[in-house]
Amino acid sequence: MVDGVTLEDVFQENMTLIKSANPDTVIVNPPGVFPKTQWMEKADDYGFSVNPGFIAMFMRYEYSIYKPTELWKDLGYSLQGMNSSALLKETGRLRAEVLSMGIPTDISDEYLMMTEAIGCTTRQDLLKFKSRSLQDIMSGSSKYMKNVVREINERSRRMASEGRFWR
Repeated sequence: MVDGVTLEDVFQENMTLIKSANPDTVIVNPPGVFPKTQWMEKADDYGFSVNPGFIAMFMRYEYSIYKPTELWKDLGYSLQGMNSSALLKETGRLRAEVLSMGIPTDISDEYLMMTEAIGCTTRQDLLKFKSRSLQDIMSGSSKYMKNVVREINERSRRMASEGRFWR
């Protein structure tokens, strides 16, 4: 909410920052208002409009960043006049642009530790790991993740037997 700064300006600045930082991964989430945060307590100052009963509804909200935006129910808030559908589409646009640069998105610290533990170190490795683990989640399978856990355990045992944990 800065006069003269457009959504496109912010998008381009974000992309410039990501290009210059060249991170291993970028987590992309829609903006969210949460209790006890500045965005909630000073919602008007930041351009948020929060519906009555928002907190109770949001506590039961089924959240999945992989669900098509058309299937999301209204989030119960808007930002600078953008309803939840528009916010989710903008989030998807940012995610797609980052992915087009070959940078994996939405890989948590825990996943990064797991990938390092099994020797996945390149962006391509991360993209493959994310794709295969997501396939497990979406299909209800655990075959790939069981193999990952097995490999982590084997490497951990090998490191422990070599005394490499304490050096």
